[in-house]
Amino acid sequence: MKEDIVYILKKDIASDEIKYSLRSVAENMPGHRVVFYCGCPKDIKPDLYVKHTQTGALKWQRSTSSLVAICKNDDLTENFFLFNDDFYVLEPQEEPFINLAFGSIEDRIRDLRTRHTDSGYIRQLVQMEQELIRKGFPTVNYALHVPMRVNRRLALEVLSYAESPMFRCMYGNMTYQQYKTHEDVKIYDLETVPGPHWDFLSSADNTFQNGKVGQWVRERFPEPSPWEVSS
Repeated sequence: MKEDIVYILKKDIASDEIKYSLRSVAENMPGHRVVFYCGCPKDIKPDLYVKHTQTGALKWQRSTSSLVAICKNDDLTENFFLFNDDFYVLEPQEEPFINLAFGSIEDRIRDLRTRHTDSGYIRQLVQMEQELIRKGFPTVNYALHVPMRVNRRLALEVLSYAESPMFRCMYGNMTYQQYKTHEDVKIYDLETVPGPHWDFLSSADNTFQNGKVGQWVRERFPEPSPWEVSS
């Protein structure tokens, strides 16, 4: 049995990006069960939809509450792939899947500070790095916009004692995940499109709606997926 692909979605999420994310899954990661948590657009029918009510005042607290529920759900496979709605799989994936990372958290912080004086995201990265160092863990940067393979039992342990909000890096480092080096694939501007050898891609709301990458994705995946509901 192939491992589940799990999306945590906002209640009012639009279907534009996730529709194409699912088309990319159907083409390049076929045979996996697709599971939605929290939100579900009316024109998409996943294999399993769990109507989970999130808790917490902050966005990361709400997503963490969903992750805890996912990890406790024994109806899911022991390992699962954590997806965002704006992740696209551009090439067939080898099995077993090895998680991806790029450089260190310190490198990521330094790079961001060349472009931003300060931000909430940078402060979260600093907090996470300090916690990992304090607890004696590595500080590899797993905070990439690509799917992550997660073990439910290990993730639940991490979520029970991690203090920082950035799950991917906490999970990757606190469970000593094997990884392959891979640059991030998030496109933030309106002009960039994927290169010829990209295996993953991530868009943003603005770049998908108004940028060349959105048009590229629409042209790359024209065929409906099995999860799209006919009108």
